[in-house]
Amino acid sequence: MKQDRTSAKRALTKKHNEIKQLILDPSNASEISKKMLHLETAIAKFSNAHKLLRQNLHDEDDIQESNDYFNTEMDRITDLKQNVNECNERLILVSDIHDVRPEDSVSSVGLRQKSHARNISQRSMAGSNISGASTSSSISLSKAKAAAKKARLQAQAASFRKKRSLQEEQFHLQRLAEELELETQLAMATAEENAYVEAEKMETTILQQMSDKPTRMGSSQREYDVRIQSDARNVVESPNVNECERVDTSPDQTSSNEVRKRNADVVPDKNLEATRKQRDDDNAQFERFLQTQEQSANALMLPKPEVPVFSGDPIDYQTFIRAFENLIETNTDSNSARLYYLIQYTQGDVKELMKSCLSMKSEEGYAEARRLLKRRYDQDYKIAASYVDRVTTGPMIKSENAAALQRFSILLTSCKNMLRTIGYSSKQDNPDSFRKIIERLPYGMRKNWRDVVDKITEKESREITIDDIAAFVEAKARASSHPIFGNL
Repeated sequence: MKQDRTSAKRALTKKHNEIKQLILDPSNASEISKKMLHLETAIAKFSNAHKLLRQNLHDEDDIQESNDYFNTEMDRITDLKQNVNECNERLILVSDIHDVRPEDSVSSVGLRQKSHARNISQRSMAGSNISGASTSSSISLSKAKAAAKKARLQAQAASFRKKRSLQEEQFHLQRLAEELELETQLAMATAEENAYVEAEKMETTILQQMSDKPTRMGSSQREYDVRIQSDARNVVESPNVNECERVDTSPDQTSSNEVRKRNADVVPDKNLEATRKQRDDDNAQFERFLQTQEQSANALMLPKPEVPVFSGDPIDYQTFIRAFENLIETNTDSNSARLYYLIQYTQGDVKELMKSCLSMKSEEGYAEARRLLKRRYDQDYKIAASYVDRVTTGPMIKSENAAALQRFSILLTSCKNMLRTIGYSSKQDNPDSFRKIIERLPYGMRKNWRDVVDKITEKESREITIDDIAAFVEAKARASSHPIFGNL
């Protein structure tokens, strides 16, 4: 579209320059008239090309730039048309002056006036052609300017409507965010209030139980003492018992009183011990409840843990699946929701694999997704191969790059521990893997490693292991990271 307008503008400029050259010679009136007709055709083509280009523009700056370009060209054409009209007027005036001469008689003048009238008529016809062409071009120019102004206003109106729509949408989203924040704070306040209410109820219940038990114990003890005293009075004051009987029964009565006295001493001790034990149990239960509530309140203040996104690296599978089970699976019983969370926290091929289970029922879909994850990424040999590949391949560590050496040391230690855990230590304990690991170290460290190898094989008489390499790299990383002498 822009190229078409450029071509039309080039043709219009060519016609403009041709007419501008013809104006310099007064004898080119008829030729100027013809060129003006061609100029109108070029103006029409240029205007149409501009309209098509403007309809395909959407950016407000591009539209404004296009309209300015069109208006500038139209102003130039308007100036040309004014020059043509002024030239025609000058030609008519000069012709009238040259037609009147002193030697002309009245009759000659009359004849000359007739001839001049014919000449004026002819020039008038030519001028009318030019004037008609000029009028037509002026109308076209006015229409083009009006169309350009209308297009500019339409573009501004569309931009304004779009801007207003975006502002309304932004305001709506901001309001929703504020409402969500308020609801979250309200929910937290409600949960805290419920926790305090439950704690208060528990404390009231425990205190009530503790106050009821001594009362019951005191009541039982008083009843027992009253019964003992009543029995004693019956024995002493009974009128049916003679002196002999009193003498005979005194030892028995004395023994019975002593037993009852001992029982009276023992029973309160047992009740007091049971009450004290129950009170201690209740206090311990209340303390546990308060600790639970405090832990819950502290948990609300902790930053929310996040589940890492799993991209398919077997090394990261165990970390991902443990975080998913602790943070997602334990907090929802919906297998459908669990499956959608699996899709959310995976990416790449793993995400597509999880999406393939959406067509199944919720129970089957989640179980199948977990099974596929375990089968593809929880294989010991895949984890071992990934670790070995990570430590044996990669760029060589530059000399004195303490940070890179420290990271490599940690990677070696992680690899060693993981392979030992899954029983694949032999996968890395081979000369090829050892050589690839050492080749990633700086040249100076490789020279030092030769001395370490010689000491192990000659003095200790044993084979090189991954533990030796890990210990060597760890020592060098520690030395290069020394806070004072690390960078020498």
